Amino acid sequence: MDYLSYDFACKDADAVCPRVRPGGLGFAALRRQPGGRTFVLVGATGDRPVRVTTAEGKVHEVGAVPNGAIVEVATAEPWRTRIQVTLPSGGGSYELMLPPLGVVTG
Repeated sequence: MDYLSYDFACKDADAVCPRVRPGGLGFAALRRQPGGRTFVLVGATGDRPVRVTTAEGKVHEVGAVPNGAIVEVATAEPWRTRIQVTLPSGGGSYELMLPPLGVVTG
């Protein structure tokens, strides 16, 4: 955990992320087990609903996760998983970037 970053970065085209970043974006990482099962770990997003989308296009509506969440996904490319966080009251959404080494295997 010492190597996984919180509030890592914003994509260039993401207009909402830089505005939210000073107050905290949240945290995301993936764990891929040897048998192929993959789990997305999301935390520190408060009352903001979370949506996880795999590289294959499967969408998992997680909802608000004030205490964090673990979501199992089926994907051949875990590093292409997208984690979108929506601000309450129509404030837009931003994508949580996976930090370097944010996909843990083994």
